Amino acid sequence: MEKTSLKTCIRLVWLLALYSLAAAQSWEIAGTMPVPVAAGRTFSLDGRIYILGGQTDAAGSPSDLVQIYDPARNLWLTEARLPEGRSGFAAALHGAELLMTGGLTATMDQARRLQGWDRASWRTLREHPWFDRVDGQAVVLGERLILLGGYPVPFSSFAAAAPFIAEYDLGNNSFMYADSTAFPGEAPYQQMAALWSGQIYLFGGVQFGVSSRTWRYDPADHTLVRTLPNLLQPRAGGEAVAASTGDIYLIGGYNESRTALSSVEIIQLHSGFATTAAGPDLRYARRAPMAVEADGILYVFGGFDERGYIPAAIEKLTLRPNTGVQVEPGVACEFNLISAYPNPFNSRTVIAFSLDRPANAEVAIYTMTGARIKTLLAGQLTSGSHRVAWDGTDDQNRLLPSGLYFCRLTASGKVVTQKMTLVR
Repeated sequence: MEKTSLKTCIRLVWLLALYSLAAAQSWEIAGTMPVPVAAGRTFSLDGRIYILGGQTDAAGSPSDLVQIYDPARNLWLTEARLPEGRSGFAAALHGAELLMTGGLTATMDQARRLQGWDRASWRTLREHPWFDRVDGQAVVLGERLILLGGYPVPFSSFAAAAPFIAEYDLGNNSFMYADSTAFPGEAPYQQMAALWSGQIYLFGGVQFGVSSRTWRYDPADHTLVRTLPNLLQPRAGGEAVAASTGDIYLIGGYNESRTALSSVEIIQLHSGFATTAAGPDLRYARRAPMAVEADGILYVFGGFDERGYIPAAIEKLTLRPNTGVQVEPGVACEFNLISAYPNPFNSRTVIAFSLDRPANAEVAIYTMTGARIKTLLAGQLTSGSHRVAWDGTDDQNRLLPSGLYFCRLTASGKVVTQKMTLVR
């Protein structure tokens, strides 16, 4: 009985935190796209946002444009080009190189190739029928490119029995794992995917109807399991963004009731449970949009509205609290904020982390609004594993109320954060 009550209380705390965040946020118009597209891909790197390919109209004409946006100056820069017009493809960053595969192209040879772009030139890494899929997802984890879902490209060599999950070793340039039976029943496509704590979460999708289910794939043991709760509404063809705040934003998409959605869901994942709450609605309904975070701001581009047109307006959302993961280039020290246990906690939690070499480090606690309230550790540390405890008090040793807090670890200019829930 006590466990049930505590779990219910914890869920309520998280939901209240989510709803308060959603209430404080609203989407703003940041500008317009020079060439509005849908069903492309986007990524952020070195202060620039890159929008690759997509469809320029509902007829499905694939674009070969790479549109480059400077969000700080709200300025569009010189365009680049894809090897060929492409939409509905999968893409992921591997370091500073973008990897792209699958999708709809004018010639099917391009769709079955794994191609890389270093923002100067394109190269082909490998050609294989397993790359030849539409509306699938790609995630890079270390030296692995993990492909999930998608449907067969029409008139191509991609067989219906091709694997739902395929893991590609980027070091050896070969497939290392594949499974076509992991997903129970008919596997959906147009799912939304996000990487969180070394695991890949798949949301919604469509196959004989639009789904509201959530799945978790663990690359360590190749297991795919269903997780709860369901999404607030069925959703496919949207965009999932794993934000620096630790939240996952599901943006837009469609379902049987609406051909394009303006709704947003905010998901917070934990080791024992997840919480889902409605985020602020977009100003425009968008199916197959492109979304990315840059410097603590979410940007949404393109997508089809309910009439099949592509809005030119760019929407942006400032994330709160603004204490997410930050990585500075050229950092000498590498480290991991391993865990805070227990989390949620009542009176005491232990934060564990590791350094790969000696460094000047600081561990501090912040509120949801970004205010520093407690410094747990500051000074020169040796390499290896470290642990520090927090008893739920501020710098004046006053007990803090229940709620959401952030532990921030800083070393050699690099910052990572860990969310923690205090339950009194």
